[in-house]
Amino acid sequence: MVKTKPSIAVEVDSLKSVRALVPLVLRLGQAAADNDTLPVGGLRGLLEGAITRDRRCVIAYVTEEGHTSVREVEPLVLSGEGDATLLLAFCCLRHELRTFRLARVCTVEALASRRQHRPGFAIERFLMKRRAR
Repeated sequence: MVKTKPSIAVEVDSLKSVRALVPLVLRLGQAAADNDTLPVGGLRGLLEGAITRDRRCVIAYVTEEGHTSVREVEPLVLSGEGDATLLLAFCCLRHELRTFRLARVCTVEALASRRQHRPGFAIERFLMKRRAR
């Protein structure tokens, strides 16, 4: 004789457990959205998302000299494809626009804090200054 009531009770208890976890999973999902970290494979997508949502990021990258540097940046534009991709971002350490080669970026962490509006900054001025070098 097969008893169905215990299995139904287990299914109901399991469903209750799953329902109890839903708010926790939603909060964890929001925390992940507020503070995302992805390895290099998802780097471009994470930066594009940060640009779209006006979010600051912390990047770790390898300098031309081979040293690892960590910077908090406000990403503005991604340009190029593959190893030639450049990130144009406001560097919070240097307080100016900088370019970072995506091929040298090790990690990106999108922060919950938003990019600061800087009405006096013009990308065109940055590009002209860079061409003059």
